[in-house]
Amino acid sequence: MAVHASQSRPVLLTRPRAGAERFGAALPGLRTIISPLIEIAGLEDHVTLDGYSGVIFTSENAIEFIEKASIPAFCIGPRTTAVAMGAGFYAEQCGHDAEGLVANLLQRKVKGPLLHPHGLHVRGNIAGSLTLRGLNTKGIAVYDQRARKPDDLFHAALSKPGLVVPLFSPRSAKLFADAVPRVPRDAIIVAFSENVALALPKDWASQVRTVSRPDLELMREAVQTAALRPISP
Repeated sequence: MAVHASQSRPVLLTRPRAGAERFGAALPGLRTIISPLIEIAGLEDHVTLDGYSGVIFTSENAIEFIEKASIPAFCIGPRTTAVAMGAGFYAEQCGHDAEGLVANLLQRKVKGPLLHPHGLHVRGNIAGSLTLRGLNTKGIAVYDQRARKPDDLFHAALSKPGLVVPLFSPRSAKLFADAVPRVPRDAIIVAFSENVALALPKDWASQVRTVSRPDLELMREAVQTAALRPISP
């Protein structure tokens, strides 16, 4: 369906710039405002995969900060899988979330040891969960999701009628909540998962829409639907 910018709500994208630009490009016709509250920065100079039979990628951000190798990569989501495949790994999608990935690997009796490179800010403990169940896995933080100070674009967006705010991680949800003294009454927040929604203030609940599962296409559809909702006077 063709969308004219004047007919839609504005969409504020606060994820790291590359991801925000990519997601914005998938929303043709919508008014998007890019104002990142997070930037990705590497923590380790060199992470070797020597001695590991496979690697777990729960985010594409980790891929650029580790050694590339022609070994299996067990991934969450199609985007991370595609990036890992492009980097030379034998990549396959093993779920849409951490619980699904853990269940998949255990059911298939995958052989370890595995390495899980991840961000400094992470929910849960995939490596610990797998190791406790007999699949030797090591987790290591290879990048930081550093907070950025809200800029003028961010503050200006908050005054726009009917703002739509997609939030993709508990970290981004917390940073957004910390930066907003009071969410506008006519704003709609679209959460990528229940964990993202839970990171927001409880009194925002009536304005939060959560996708049925963490999937980028479902997120895109949910954001487009929200952006086309009429703004109550």
